[in-house]
Amino acid sequence: MDKKSQIQFHYVKSNTFKTSHADGIFGGITPRGEININFFAERFPIPQITTHEVLDELNVGKEIARESKDGIIRELECGITINVDNAKIISAWLSQKIQEIESLNK
Repeated sequence: MDKKSQIQFHYVKSNTFKTSHADGIFGGITPRGEININFFAERFPIPQITTHEVLDELNVGKEIARESKDGIIRELECGITINVDNAKIISAWLSQKIQEIESLNK
C-alpha cells in the first residue's frame, strides 16, 4: 500500500483519562434520537456511622451498630451519548471481542 492511501491514528490520553470498572449500563434514547449509555459499578453502601466497643485507651473492639442505606448502590461512573452509526460500529467491535474471548476459553 503506498503512503498516499495510508493514515496513522495516534492515541493520546487526555488529562482526565481514567480506567473505570463497569458492572452494567443504564440508559436509553435521547430526545435527538441518539443513544445514551451510563456505565455503573455496583457495591454495597458505605455506612454513614459505625459504633464500636472501646476495649481500652488504645484499642477499638468489634462493631456493635451500623447506620447505612439498605440495598445495593449503583454508582454511575460515566455517561456516553453516541449516534446510531457509531453504536453499530461499537456493537460489531464488542461482538468480535466476545467471539475472541469465547475462542480462547474453549
